[in-house]
Amino acid sequence: MVRHYLSNLRILGTFCVILLHIVAKYVLLYKDLPSNLWNSANFIDAAVRFCVPVFLMISGAVLLGKDEPLSVFLGKRFKRILYPFIIWNLFYFFFFFDYSLFSPIGFARGFLKAMFVGAAYHFWYIYMILGVYLFIPIIRKWTIVCTQKECVYFLGIWAVTLAIPSFARQYFPAIELMYFSKYIGYLILGFYLDKFVVTQKNKIWIYVLIFIAGFVSTFYPTYYFTNKTGELYLLFYEILTPNVMLMAVGLFLFFKQIMKNTNEFLINLDKCSYGVYLIHVFVLHWFFQFFELSKAGNTYVFSLYAVLSALAVFICCTAIIFLLSKIKPIKSFIT
Repeated sequence: MVRHYLSNLRILGTFCVILLHIVAKYVLLYKDLPSNLWNSANFIDAAVRFCVPVFLMISGAVLLGKDEPLSVFLGKRFKRILYPFIIWNLFYFFFFFDYSLFSPIGFARGFLKAMFVGAAYHFWYIYMILGVYLFIPIIRKWTIVCTQKECVYFLGIWAVTLAIPSFARQYFPAIELMYFSKYIGYLILGFYLDKFVVTQKNKIWIYVLIFIAGFVSTFYPTYYFTNKTGELYLLFYEILTPNVMLMAVGLFLFFKQIMKNTNEFLINLDKCSYGVYLIHVFVLHWFFQFFELSKAGNTYVFSLYAVLSALAVFICCTAIIFLLSKIKPIKSFIT
């Protein structure tokens, strides 16, 4: 059965990544921005922190629970991810390299660093997802036969690992839970919500409340502790936290209930999602050369600027990737 809500959710996640990368710039200017503008940036940033978890949950819903030969899985997934990533990683390296300081050794070091950790900041996700994909052929064997209760067992222990921040673990029993921790949990969570949870129209308000609970517990503690300490306090922005997980769960269930349909326009948007993710930092680089928000201004103007900027960049990126996808010789290597 085709689950269009996953496709629609991926489109939203891609747009929200762009919005996050626009407002994050201003969140980092805590000491240089008027408090009202920083609060607006924090509000928007906190509201879109679900995007990476949602991407992982979509992968879990799509890839877990079905069987295919190992060679087929690795061939399909790594070809789809690796080829465009390598090309764009090289592109970013040559584009951002400071040629005014060129030396053969410096160039070689920069090149190796770009290949090992990425030439642009958003490529951390690609390295992470490649590692996750290596593990999928193992856990999918379990998800094919697991019961709902067994899935809840895993997610329950994983949730415990989210609830214990690293600095507080010394105060808890030294039971090793690392095998249940980190990003794999979001894969299982997406699989569980897709397979076992039946959404209902009269429960939409519950899904909205779950999202709001996660958002408030992301936005307010960040606001409170940052202002209390006078320094940026970004613990609650982290992906592996209960508050961000709640946002992702609420949104996932909301889309599962109300976004079941699609059309050709949305299908084409989704096909461009990965390419848009890869190219958007390049487009943002040029966008910030020409458009910059004043550090003094109105909260509503700032918020409108952020959303419209993200929309403009999203449209530009989508147009570029769509056009590149029409060039058949390079399509699989670029998009």
